[in-house]
Amino acid sequence: MDLHLNLTKFDERQSILVHELVNIIQVKLIEAGVESDKIEELTTSLAFSITSLFDGISGVESDGIEVHPFLAFQDDDELVHCGENSNMHELIYDIVGKLSKKG
Repeated sequence: MDLHLNLTKFDERQSILVHELVNIIQVKLIEAGVESDKIEELTTSLAFSITSLFDGISGVESDGIEVHPFLAFQDDDELVHCGENSNMHELIYDIVGKLSKKG
């Protein structure tokens, strides 16, 4: 499988992934019985923390081993990347806001 730099495909797929992550967090909070006025705040906080790990914003280290994630998406027979760290954390507030308006 070849690794290809394609910002358009990467951004599209990254946005889809973040949207799904935010949606799953909201659903699980609702299923857990979290008060409705806390759902948006908790969703934003959890999604931001999780995506920051994948984006390399939050340091990840265990037993002296540093972990530096590199996000890529499989698209048929190629891996699509953006050439640097992902920026999923930057999408959180917009996506949470849009989902909250729908709900």
